[in-house]
Amino acid sequence: MPWTGAVLPALPGISYPQQKTVNWPKVEAKALSGKRARQALQTYPTYSYQIPLNYLRTTEAIAEFQALMGFVNSLAGGVGLFGYTDPDDSTVADETFAEGDGTTKGPYQLVRGLGGFTEPVFLLNGSPTIMVAGVQTSAFTVDPHGRVTFDAAPAAGAQLSWTGSYYWPCRFDDDTLDFEKFVFNMYSVKALKFSTEKL
Repeated sequence: MPWTGAVLPALPGISYPQQKTVNWPKVEAKALSGKRARQALQTYPTYSYQIPLNYLRTTEAIAEFQALMGFVNSLAGGVGLFGYTDPDDSTVADETFAEGDGTTKGPYQLVRGLGGFTEPVFLLNGSPTIMVAGVQTSAFTVDPHGRVTFDAAPAAGAQLSWTGSYYWPCRFDDDTLDFEKFVFNMYSVKALKFSTEKL
């Protein structure tokens, strides 16, 4: 089921440099010998973004300032969840997400691999194309968090793959957002700060 909630608007004033931070919380213990042990607290990371907006126009014909202000307010600042299209990490093509065993219909979690590391995909941008052993099928359902259930269990050893687009589930880091008016009918934002959420 494609995501039908809020999506961060694609504003033309989005600029560079942009920052993306990988977050891996951990616990650490140190022995009397000085040896340290570390344990990750999560099975996959969260990501934090900082995206500058050089300009937001505010006229009757072009209302980018109003669009962003309304978007932030509709989410009550950092309360509401929204989808973000990461320009470098938002599509997959023929991505393997499971293997059939002949008895399990699902649910199977959709995933994406990047640099050899696989993570779940929770918010779909549009309907996915699902393949069973290389053959496209429509005999499935997808729940709101990217889990696929087939009408009949895929055959044992059948590779399950998908093609499609996805959003990252995010919330704004702060409860406030500073808009700076630098010329007539023009605002800027030093950085939109938001982070992905585990669902």
